[in-house]
Amino acid sequence: MGASRTRVWRNGLLEKEDFPPAEISDYLEQDDTVVWLDLCRPADLSIISEELGLDPLAIEDALSEHERAKLDRYPGHLFLNVYSVRLDRASGTLTTCEVSAFVTRRALVTVRQSPDFDVDELIERWAAQGDLAQHGVAFLLHSLLDLVVDQHFEAVQDLD
Repeated sequence: MGASRTRVWRNGLLEKEDFPPAEISDYLEQDDTVVWLDLCRPADLSIISEELGLDPLAIEDALSEHERAKLDRYPGHLFLNVYSVRLDRASGTLTTCEVSAFVTRRALVTVRQSPDFDVDELIERWAAQGDLAQHGVAFLLHSLLDLVVDQHFEAVQDLD
């Protein structure tokens, strides 16, 4: 499996980060926690698919490259697929990075096929708006989408 990052919030406060993904089930057993797992270039999603009840079709989409941007509803979770973009001003090259996400009531799992999506920038947004962490997964998802939209806007401005 590729690289992974983890975080857990309890009652809206960051409690721990970079713990082994195998510990996610322990945190999800506790009602006052929200968990984030980020996987970069995973070979499979067995580490979380059964535990979170993820649909096999959504798992297949997350592991496949070049899926269309979409939001699909499944029993017990949502599946999101988006693309972040960046423009290299020097070369004029537009690069994209596909990001998939599984959204459950208390967990957000991001799956990236490339390390080009800046997870540190996402974490910085979470830290800057920590007062909103009390809103749980909605807060995490909003920051992810906000980052992707901002990157699109920046690329459009650079193209202009």
